[in-house]
Amino acid sequence: MGERDFRFACKACGKCCDGPPQMSIREMYEHLDDFVLQANLMTQPVKTPFIRDRESHELTQMIANRSLELGSLRHFAYDSFHGDPEVLTTLSGTALGYPHKRRCTVLTSEGTCGIYERRPNTCRYVPGQHLLPPDRQDVAMKEFKARMSANCDWSDDAPLVLKDGRFLDPAISDAFAKAEADDLMDGRLLELLVETDCEFGDSNGDFGFSFSDLVNKSARTMQVDLPIVFFTYFMIALRDEGLLPDVYNVPSPAEVASRQIAVCERLINENIRLRDREARPHTEMLREMVAINKSAL
Repeated sequence: MGERDFRFACKACGKCCDGPPQMSIREMYEHLDDFVLQANLMTQPVKTPFIRDRESHELTQMIANRSLELGSLRHFAYDSFHGDPEVLTTLSGTALGYPHKRRCTVLTSEGTCGIYERRPNTCRYVPGQHLLPPDRQDVAMKEFKARMSANCDWSDDAPLVLKDGRFLDPAISDAFAKAEADDLMDGRLLELLVETDCEFGDSNGDFGFSFSDLVNKSARTMQVDLPIVFFTYFMIALRDEGLLPDVYNVPSPAEVASRQIAVCERLINENIRLRDREARPHTEMLREMVAINKSAL
């Protein structure tokens, strides 16, 4: 085998599910009953600052270039966290995890996925990384192997899954294609949200912010997370203007809030049942999310 060829077989141990999955905005609304969800704005410089480790520098720049190809918003932010005013911002969905356990919240006690048949697309192309070019997946495999070498089958008996940096498995290729389509759609959605610049605030006028405010904040802080119930108000505003693409199946804020409260309460009850002291910060975080969602009812 060449340096860019890999044999690999998943042992279904669940060890790589060490955090909450990222997902597209479309998927986020499909998993309202599975995860505590947030819309995520992530900003990074278009040109990666110098990193002493040349390999890490090239990898970071490769991801930035790929993000631009897949529809990230390229703009100028003169108070950028990175100092470089030309930045790119991506929009995606993410879920709250178990910070104290470093595991996904839908893993069962046996360590297997509790929603395997409807798992997010991100989980379907592990150990790949769709923000790397299709012919450079060997980079993702090397990084994954360094983290998970003891848990996966990398032996000569494992099937050949990567040849010349490209995945041979059609299921992974299909997952990559879906990820790219979702990224392009979410990139266009981000443009629409910025162009319309809808505002969100309470009925008393005590607070409020526009979507541009959030994008600018992400440039200053690198990342902004917005509970899905708040993000839904922006999506509804787009729909009211006739601008929301049909691919996004967005319920009312009240329905989103009710379903998210149910997920939070399920996880809170699980923490209480296990009597895990280390889970207290997680439980408090979930209670805060309950309060946030109740404000939308």
